[in-house]
Amino acid sequence: MEQNIIDIQLGIHPGDKLLAAAIESLLFVSGRPLEQAELRKLLDINEERLQSALQLLEQDLRDQGRGIRLQLLGEQVQLVTAPENARYVAALLGLPMTAKLTSAALE
Repeated sequence: MEQNIIDIQLGIHPGDKLLAAAIESLLFVSGRPLEQAELRKLLDINEERLQSALQLLEQDLRDQGRGIRLQLLGEQVQLVTAPENARYVAALLGLPMTAKLTSAALE
């Protein structure tokens, strides 16, 4: 209850956290970038609610120091690995540590 009061004071719509979690799930299982129009249709929400939920998800992933980030490219949205973890991803993929990873490799 206390967190809900804080969220309202910060201007966060109570349903935005649920939407942000739903978007995270959709992006995780899709394995590909999703169009914002596709997300609006799947979640049955308008543009304003989508943007609010995307902003909240992006902020939460950064603030919590998570290993993934939300990337917006035009109308597409995708989850990518955090740049600070590139060396670990490179090691997993067997890439030389001097190789610069592309956005696709960081997914």
